[in-house]
Amino acid sequence: MGNRSCSPAGRGEIASGIINGVLYVVGDDTNATMAYDLTIGGWRADLAQRPLVGDHHGAEVIDGKLYLFGGLGGGSAGQVQIYDPTTNSWTLGAAAPYAAGSVSTALIGGKVYMAGGIVGNATVATAAVYNLITDTWESIAPMPAGRNHTAAGTEGQKFYIFGGRTGGNVVSTGYQSVQIYDPVLNTWQWSGQAGSDIPPLPQRRGGMGKAAFYENEFYVMGGETTSSGTGQVAGNVYNRVDVYNPVAKTWRLETPMPTARHGIFPVVGNGKIFVAGGGVQAAHSSSRVFEVFSSPSP
Repeated sequence: MGNRSCSPAGRGEIASGIINGVLYVVGDDTNATMAYDLTIGGWRADLAQRPLVGDHHGAEVIDGKLYLFGGLGGGSAGQVQIYDPTTNSWTLGAAAPYAAGSVSTALIGGKVYMAGGIVGNATVATAAVYNLITDTWESIAPMPAGRNHTAAGTEGQKFYIFGGRTGGNVVSTGYQSVQIYDPVLNTWQWSGQAGSDIPPLPQRRGGMGKAAFYENEFYVMGGETTSSGTGQVAGNVYNRVDVYNPVAKTWRLETPMPTARHGIFPVVGNGKIFVAGGGVQAAHSSSRVFEVFSSPSP
C-alpha cells in the first residue's frame, strides 16, 4: 500500500465514492463534502454541504451521483441524500421504510439493496430495496441475523455482508458471519446455518466500511474490537486485510494496511483501492490518513 496526500481535516465514520476520477468523502458528524482528484492530486473542502449532518452512512455511486443511505445523528437515519457533482448540489430522495444508520448496501441491477443497521439503540434484521427510477422502496426478506458496522458489497449478482456486530452504536468483539442475499430468489444464505459451505470471516470484528470488490475478490479491511478481542493492534483497531473469493469460497490474507483503522470506506477506482480517513483508536476517533492499495503487476 502507498500513501497519498493527507486529507485537509481528520475524518472517521465516513462514506465515500469515486465519480469521474474524483474521490468524494463525507461523514464524522459534519455536513462538509470533501473531494480528492485522483489524477492531479489535491483536496477540496469548499463543496456544497449536505442537508443532514451525521455519519455511519451507506453509500453507492449511481449514474454519476453519490447516494447516502441512512445514518446516525443529525436526522439522517433512514434518509437518502444525493450529491450531484455536476451542479455541486445535494437533494433528498424518498426515505427508507425504516429509520436506521450503519446499514449495509449494494447496487445490483440498477437497484440499491439495504439491510440491517441500528434503529434507536438496537440492531435490526430488516431489509429493503430502493428503485432509483421511481424513487420508491419495497421491503424484502429480512437478514438471517441483524448486523450493523459490517463490510458489504457485491460482485454484481448477489449482496454480500461480512462480519459486523449487534446492539447499539457501541464497540464489541463482533461476529464472523457471512450473509448472502439473492435478489432473484429473495432469499438469504449464511455461514451460520446448518450445513453451510460459506466460510466465515476469519477475524470477528466490525467497523470495516465497504467490502471493496477488486479483481474479482472482496477486500474486508481494518475494523475495531474491544480489549477482549483478538488480533488487534494498539488502540483495539485492525490493519488486517481479509480477501474472499466468492467463486472458490476461500479466504486469504493480503498485505496489511500501513495504518490500522476503523470507520473507513474502501472504494475502487483507477485499478486501485482507496482508503481515506478512519479512526486509529476504537470508538469515536478520526485521522487524516489516506492510503492506496494496488495488486502487484504480473
